Amino acid sequence: MVFQMTLGTEIPESARVHTRYAVRAVIFREERLLMVKTNRGDYKFPGGKREEGETDEEVLSREIDEETGYRGCVVKRLLGEVCEQNRDTFDQEAFFQMTSAYYLCSLSAALPGTQNLDRYEQDQEFTPEWIPVREALERNRVLLKSGAPVNPWVRRETQVLGELAEKTTRVYFVRHAQPRHDWDEERTRPLTEEGILDSRKVTETLKNIPLSRAFCSPYRRSVDTIRECAARHGLEIVTDERLRERMSGSGCNTWELIAKRWSEFYWHEEGGESLEMVQRRNMEALNEILSSSAGRNVLLGTHGTALSVMLNHYAPDYNGDSFFRMIDYMPYIVRLDFLGTDCIGGEELLVVDKPYRFGARQKEDTEKTEKREKPEE
Repeated sequence: MVFQMTLGTEIPESARVHTRYAVRAVIFREERLLMVKTNRGDYKFPGGKREEGETDEEVLSREIDEETGYRGCVVKRLLGEVCEQNRDTFDQEAFFQMTSAYYLCSLSAALPGTQNLDRYEQDQEFTPEWIPVREALERNRVLLKSGAPVNPWVRRETQVLGELAEKTTRVYFVRHAQPRHDWDEERTRPLTEEGILDSRKVTETLKNIPLSRAFCSPYRRSVDTIRECAARHGLEIVTDERLRERMSGSGCNTWELIAKRWSEFYWHEEGGESLEMVQRRNMEALNEILSSSAGRNVLLGTHGTALSVMLNHYAPDYNGDSFFRMIDYMPYIVRLDFLGTDCIGGEELLVVDKPYRFGARQKEDTEKTEKREKPEE
């Protein structure tokens, strides 16, 4: 779990305790959380009490539907638990203990339907809102500091928002700048003069990001692309063989072969690697990095195919067409945000367009030429 905490007072062993179990949804979309805003200005996670006979998944689906109008909840995994312990408001001789389980979820529906609020929720004017984590956190903190009356869940939700803000790991994937192609040895292939100049754009783009770790493929073109950026942040670059580019086998690359690899993920030419093999080793390395870098900003130097198969792991619709588009970008920076090993969002930060002989633009131009030259039947 990402977090586990107890709030409130300690319960004596001999005390009578009334218990309740609730589930709450943590739903990200484009770096924003789906929260429920009340008329007091605070934010809470959608969710509620589990009724007898219900599963956690059923409660989440029902509560998200009722409080936000969104349907199609997909439960991914348990993120954390908060146990609240206080004197029971309705029985001063006893204690009340509520355990809230927070689940990372996603939605299959893009747009909400109609909320189905009970009277209490209507009085609170529950309103769904997509909001950045730190913004919701700051607004709740302001309310807590104001001394004004707040809803009973505000302290708990503020603690959880703080945990999410502090434990989100951001990985800045940097595809290398333009390399020389008149070079036989893959591992030592250097950048072109233009590529060296373009690598400075990586440093400029990330200059205000508090990077704390740097990892990279051992190939020279990748290391050289992030070297200046890492040095600016005082970081040693740790290379990992698993982050290297796909090993090519016999034969030359063609658009047809590249497309075949993407359509047949386990296929590879003699002596080469399949995309599945490349994905497996890169993801193994990335998951180790994520496990040791919780809450930190990580710089990661990579390659076109290596990065593409990692993106495909998180977004299966990232396919051969996506790869042909991205292969024209050198350098290219995309940031992905993680809670644990779960990707919760991302953003393109730098695109330097350098048409490549197997890229989308060259492919399109070639197809147009072939079409013009094809004799009419």
